[in-house]
Amino acid sequence: MLGGQEGQDSAGSARGQSSSLSMSHSTRLSIRQAQVDKLYAGLKELAGERRERLQEHLRLCQLRRELDDLEQWIQEREVVAASHELGQDYEHVTMLRDKFREFSRDTSTIGQERVDGANALANGLIAGGHAARATVAEWKDSLNEAWADLLELLDTRGQVLAAAHELQRFLHGARQALARVQHKQQQLPDGTGRDLNAAEALQRRHCAFEHDIQALSAQV
Repeated sequence: MLGGQEGQDSAGSARGQSSSLSMSHSTRLSIRQAQVDKLYAGLKELAGERRERLQEHLRLCQLRRELDDLEQWIQEREVVAASHELGQDYEHVTMLRDKFREFSRDTSTIGQERVDGANALANGLIAGGHAARATVAEWKDSLNEAWADLLELLDTRGQVLAAAHELQRFLHGARQALARVQHKQQQLPDGTGRDLNAAEALQRRHCAFEHDIQALSAQV
């Protein structure tokens, strides 16, 4: 009986130890799983932060590239707008004026669209709390100042060409009027006529001449 009892006690003890080992192993697995989950969550968070930083830097680089390209475009347009050429005559200045009107119109339309787009990009970075938002604000101000300067140059150049065109138009008309006056001077009848018929003919020619002169006065 004692032997049987001892066998039962040993078996129960073995089962207890096995159950205890199983629970201990399960606990360690749970702890390790929790550690892995924590590490994974931390890694995922770091990856997300890294992705956001890269995206921020990408948007900043895109803005800088657009600003560089746009500022170079503005500088190229400033060269044309700052020209002092006024033309050699009426036809030349008319050609310059018409070409510049088209240039100014295209520059204003295309440039305003590009400047608005760049400002929108900059405002998005600033409003989004970008780390370099102070620098972005400076870039934006610099762009808008350059654009305002170009618009002022366009306006000034347009006014100068308009004034030059008006002057050349006046000179052109004056030269034409002078040529007509000189031509009429050459047609002025000479003499008084040798007899009545000749005198009457000269009188009629002179009346016609005075009529032409009166018509010419409106053009002088």
